[in-house]
Amino acid sequence: MKNLLTALVIIVSIVTGGSMSSASPGSQVHLRLLDRLDRPDDGYCVDILGTPGNMRVDVPLFAHNCKPSLTSDSAVVFTSDGFIKFPAVDSCLTVAGVNSSALPGASILLRKCNESVPFFETLTLQRFTHEKDGKLSVLGSKLCLTVGRQSAATYSPYHRWRTLFIADCSTVEPTLSRWEFVIPRQ
Repeated sequence: MKNLLTALVIIVSIVTGGSMSSASPGSQVHLRLLDRLDRPDDGYCVDILGTPGNMRVDVPLFAHNCKPSLTSDSAVVFTSDGFIKFPAVDSCLTVAGVNSSALPGASILLRKCNESVPFFETLTLQRFTHEKDGKLSVLGSKLCLTVGRQSAATYSPYHRWRTLFIADCSTVEPTLSRWEFVIPRQ
């Protein structure tokens, strides 16, 4: 599976002419949307709100135009057991849910990996499968990581953001829900 994922990332990078290179499993990477949408030069990456010195880990994650290098607010590691970890804050991408289930439209949060608290069993809500078509599905579900249809400016008109949530894999628009793990070329 890891070799297939690596091969897929290499092929997609070559086909899209991306400014990023493929990532080997376990390395720090960007989690980038395959379709560049309204950002043809850089695309959208999963990001923590704020700046490396002032990250807001208490609010949902979002998609922000990708940065030209790995920064602590956007560098992730996709582990062999399906966790998408932000090493800088020692936390994992987590679907908001109740007990161990989530519904379409649920936000994406940061929580300690393998954390289990009453009414929020994160182990099930933190593991993902990277499908052949690029979709990232919550393990054992038919829910996929998705960005919103609209984008808006951040502090600068040159930077854009989109909401990040899960949606039904069978009905979600592919341009909003296919992902790749890539290393920016420095």
